[in-house]
Amino acid sequence: MRLSKHTVTTAYWQALVVVGYITLSAASSANNWTPPPPKSVNSTWVQLVSGEWVKGDVISMYQDRLHFDSDKLGVLSIKWGDIVTIHASGEFGIFTETDGKVIGQLDRIGDKVVIASSDSQRIYDAFDVVSIAPREERAFSQWSAKVSLGYSVRQGNNDESEFNASADIKRQTANTRATIDYLGYMSVKDDSQTANNHRLKGVYDRFVSRKFFWRTFQGELFIDKFQNIERRTTVGSGFGYRLIENDTTDWDISTTLGYQITRFDSVEVGQQDDERTPALTASTVYDTELTHWIDWKTSMQLMIVNEVSGRYTHHLVSTISTEITKYIDFDVSVVWDRTDNPRADADGVIPEKDDYRMVVGIGIDY
Repeated sequence: MRLSKHTVTTAYWQALVVVGYITLSAASSANNWTPPPPKSVNSTWVQLVSGEWVKGDVISMYQDRLHFDSDKLGVLSIKWGDIVTIHASGEFGIFTETDGKVIGQLDRIGDKVVIASSDSQRIYDAFDVVSIAPREERAFSQWSAKVSLGYSVRQGNNDESEFNASADIKRQTANTRATIDYLGYMSVKDDSQTANNHRLKGVYDRFVSRKFFWRTFQGELFIDKFQNIERRTTVGSGFGYRLIENDTTDWDISTTLGYQITRFDSVEVGQQDDERTPALTASTVYDTELTHWIDWKTSMQLMIVNEVSGRYTHHLVSTISTEITKYIDFDVSVVWDRTDNPRADADGVIPEKDDYRMVVGIGIDY
């Protein structure tokens, strides 16, 4: 049987209409899809502005980025402004500009965040949220660490070897931050040691707003016999302010008032081998992402003490880190230490006021 041209044309358009209807219905269903309640599946669902849904677990939210462990995509860093919906499983500590730290279950719907506890429900603007951390911490989920090691050897007319090491460890919750930093350097030339210094520093901060924090504890141990310092211990507390915080740059300043005890390696006859003094400290840390694979971090600490303890000291470290792989960096650092009034040793030799060095190493990130 032969069909007329009119019949074929009509059938074609009818089929096209049916296909279009089915396609639109499917698209509408996809856009209106919502995940099952997170409490029933023990997972968190996040919807992006693109309409996509991602399933997994919240690691943390800092610097306007949600760190999220996806079941299929691994660990993601998602801009807070790119999120439309969060249906979270579990209990969280949420730090807000308005009420400080709030504890409860977390949902985000558009520009609002809902925090529900057993006896109340609070609603906040999404951009009033400073940070988020799960109450039931996964193993090391709130920790980050970097260790950098370097070694060089020169042989010939002079035999010389150098070793340097640094470590940065941080733990951050919704409203607290604890850091431990270590920097060490040793050098041997023709079987004689020419450098041996170590600096260990720890701080604990408690944020009271997005910008302002109390530095409840700051402690430092410094050893360098070539500066005639057998051991120098400084402790104090104070406050700080965050000048810049975004997804590429952090810049903090802080000041503390404390106490310092210095034990000298050797002193001239009739001089005390230890000294105690009040210590006023000012610090700054600037950390920025220059490109997707190059970071620059500079920290400087200034300290005012009494005349015998050195009057004024500072410690500056500036590091360029180039990413080789996800977990390995190539680090180049410049270090400048200064003591304005160094103490003479038992032979009357006064150490140089300034120490400069460049450090090259391979860093491992966690």
